[in-house]
Amino acid sequence: LFRSINVSNLFQYLGSIKIWPLLISLLITFLMRFLWAYQISLTQAPMDMHFSLYAIFRIQMIATIYSLVLPGDLLAGGVSWYKLSQPGRKYIEAGALLIFFRLVQISCLVFIGLIVALWDPQISSPEFRTLIIFGLLSIIFMWILFFSNQVTRIFNFITNKVNWNASFLLRIFDTVEKFLDTFLKFRALGVKRLLFVFGVSFIAQFLGLVFFVSLARAVDIQLPFFVIGWITTFVTILQLIPISIAGLGIREASYAVLLSDYGISPEQAISFSITIFAVFIIVGLVGGIFELSDIYRNWQARQKPDSDGGNNISN
Repeated sequence: LFRSINVSNLFQYLGSIKIWPLLISLLITFLMRFLWAYQISLTQAPMDMHFSLYAIFRIQMIATIYSLVLPGDLLAGGVSWYKLSQPGRKYIEAGALLIFFRLVQISCLVFIGLIVALWDPQISSPEFRTLIIFGLLSIIFMWILFFSNQVTRIFNFITNKVNWNASFLLRIFDTVEKFLDTFLKFRALGVKRLLFVFGVSFIAQFLGLVFFVSLARAVDIQLPFFVIGWITTFVTILQLIPISIAGLGIREASYAVLLSDYGISPEQAISFSITIFAVFIIVGLVGGIFELSDIYRNWQARQKPDSDGGNNISN
């Protein structure tokens, strides 16, 4: 990719980045992570988990540093899962909590991305509009189906029809059954709380749209917000696939290809991608500080019994 572009033009774009849009984007990404932590705190009660909002925010920030060195953002979520599961070793509960969070997050992201895509006259043919509306209705139907009793009935129908003779299949079935039973506990949140959770997630994803538009303006990409919206949604979903470290390569190539249809040069598109990654690095460094402080605190806790034991021996 970098062999096919003019590197001097790329550095020229990077050297002319506007500071204020960059600072605004940085503030927005911290606010988004706070809202994500708040969303998790709202849904943890059915899992019998009682983390403070600040503790969840710290875990979210720490996971960010690992997302910079692991393939795919979903794998970095394993760090959040481990830290949330430690009090009481609630591995299934923590997994259900994070999967529920991710499903809500991705549903709202795709929903907003599809809506703004409707406004783009360059891609909104009648057939494409019909496909988008079908996608929007599918997301709504999926959640209505989930919070009805149909999910349990479908699962019971499948398990009754399958012969679970093999021991490893029995173990898989037991694990899936326990996970599903745990996952369905989110129904206990009630309709009002669930709608509020979705509202928080929609606000966070809308801020994400503002984040990308602001960074686009920082590198002088003056495309309408709905173009930036659907393109960044597509690339964000693509980055979830664990095939590259921190989405490197996938993100740059995707923006170079998709933005070229709107008159944006590959150098400018890649400068946009690098700027996004630079913001994530800054956020990751803050998460790294949290992680180092936790490591140091745990080290001190391990050293304290040793020092106490030495004092008792000397006495």
